[in-house]
Amino acid sequence: MIKRFLFAAVLLITITGVVTFAHGLSVSNIEVSASSSQDQAHLAVDGVISDASRWIGQPGESHWLLFRFPEERRVCGADVYSGWKQQDAIEGFCFQIDREGQWQTIAGSTLSDNTSQAVRVYFDTPLSLSKIRFFTDQPGNLKRVRVREIILWDKEPAPLPRDPYRVNRQIHQAYVNLSGYDRHWPMRFTAPLSPDGTGFEVIEADTETISFSGVVSDGVGDFSDFQQAQPNRDYRIRLKGGELKPGLSDLFRIAPNWLLDTTLELAFRHMVDIRSIAGTHPTAFGGCPWRDGAFYTYEVPSLVLLYLAHPDFFNALAQEIDYAADKARVLDPEFKMPEKSNPFGDHALATVQRYYREIEPLRSAKVPDIVQLIHWGIGYYLVDPKTRDATQDNKFFLNAQVVEWFAYFLYSYPFLGD
Repeated sequence: MIKRFLFAAVLLITITGVVTFAHGLSVSNIEVSASSSQDQAHLAVDGVISDASRWIGQPGESHWLLFRFPEERRVCGADVYSGWKQQDAIEGFCFQIDREGQWQTIAGSTLSDNTSQAVRVYFDTPLSLSKIRFFTDQPGNLKRVRVREIILWDKEPAPLPRDPYRVNRQIHQAYVNLSGYDRHWPMRFTAPLSPDGTGFEVIEADTETISFSGVVSDGVGDFSDFQQAQPNRDYRIRLKGGELKPGLSDLFRIAPNWLLDTTLELAFRHMVDIRSIAGTHPTAFGGCPWRDGAFYTYEVPSLVLLYLAHPDFFNALAQEIDYAADKARVLDPEFKMPEKSNPFGDHALATVQRYYREIEPLRSAKVPDIVQLIHWGIGYYLVDPKTRDATQDNKFFLNAQVVEWFAYFLYSYPFLGD
């Protein structure tokens, strides 16, 4: 069922290819075509406004979506939802009509210098037409052209439905670090809607006690001088003043080593989980040691640098990797990957099985997980050092970045022990 919140007088194009005017008129057998990604064209007109249902124009000089009706229909304007997450709104576009084989821009349909992901255009004059084209010449190779939804309507529509990606521009917006701040590092937030001189306060979340105050400059608020924060206390930024309504940030905390204490173990555990084939999900998208890895990714060098910087931290972590159990699971004749894993899963599976068969294991079962991961990455490439460049072709070859992994490993070897 098409979402009820869509306009009472909107022209809806559903995934089944049926165009329906809410006041009762309907047209079947709509045709939707596109400049590229033809199999996705219908996603721009399926009544769903989301990142999971969108048309993506491939790199090129221009992009278009063409809608054909079996008979002429009245169209007065359109709503366009574009972008991805909270970014990449289409900067400029227009709608065009075919006049004697030439596409001409419809008066009132042109938009430029756009930054909003949900916009409406009114045609200067309602038109009766059998086909209409959405057109943009925004370079797709610089910023992907993504259309979540295009909604055409035949008369004055209701207000735009709420777009979850759209910012409330009537309220001061304060964007802080998602988790918190290191006390002795710069502590700042962004305030994109607040003019220079707007006052802000750092307040305790439970009591609203003001702990620090300052003013916004160039869209940024700086509270680096606030050095009396309590590590187990939640804070917020409160912005107020001017024509906008007061706004509050999300919660955050401040401590001497906050980012290290709250993120390092989580990031490292993630690296354990996403090992290709041997991790928590037996896939390997790029055919490399880690599931989403490629020849240019930096896993082993990163692990080496992390371990050398914080050896006591990693030595004290509880061990999660069970080499013997992982080996038994992957070498089991009954072991299988998901049917729809990825095009290079078989290559990675063969490499992982050779790793467990051919590479000498670590001498002790009690080895920090980070050292086991370094062994894993280097051992994988010792078995098969060739990778592919997905942007060029699917040939596997030895890349210089892979060689760098071995340089980092050799540098760290004296510190890794026997």
